[in-house]
Amino acid sequence: MKTEDLIETLALTRKAEPLDLMRHRLVQAAGLGLAASIAVMMVRLGPRPDLLAALGGYMIWTKLAYGTAMGLAGYLAIERLARPDGDPRRGWQLALLGLCLVLAAAILQLGLAPAAARGDLVMGRSAAQCPGNIAMLSLPLLGLLLLVVRRMAPVHPLAAGAACGLLSGGVATAIYALHCPESSLGFVAIWYSLGMVLSLGLGALLGPFVLRWR
Repeated sequence: MKTEDLIETLALTRKAEPLDLMRHRLVQAAGLGLAASIAVMMVRLGPRPDLLAALGGYMIWTKLAYGTAMGLAGYLAIERLARPDGDPRRGWQLALLGLCLVLAAAILQLGLAPAAARGDLVMGRSAAQCPGNIAMLSLPLLGLLLLVVRRMAPVHPLAAGAACGLLSGGVATAIYALHCPESSLGFVAIWYSLGMVLSLGLGALLGPFVLRWR
């Protein structure tokens, strides 16, 4: 059977399962993973001591918005990649747009800052821990998403795994923002993004094994 015929057959078969049910399962997994990741953050890292005061500033909301936007991009991608006839381009385009906006804002901030201060703005005090912490916080959600999506019909398991990783990494980034005191867009653009790349890469690595048809 040709690939095109197989995809068409799967698409026809999947019509028996309501699209709303598939979305409900993804949202349910995201909710459970979010709760688990928050619990891990509270136990392993803890919220920043000045969290209430920080909520009055713009930077923590910027970090929350960045993580949320990337998580939404991952959801839009996986919601389509989990079915044979889905087109994930809107999700990937949103992810690229979010990354470009943060990078542009970071470049502007660094360009306006004194040359002597740019190194501190990029490295902060926790560059070595940030990507690994985000990747760690993404693991509960990533595992749940992979288990849910394997029951669906992804025809591109690597891309579907990557989308699961992006959704997980975006959610983990938003959670990590409640712990991280760094306040530089340069730091966020590099190290937060690297944490999401680690989660995306892990999802892409696991996808062909967990999501392949048996």
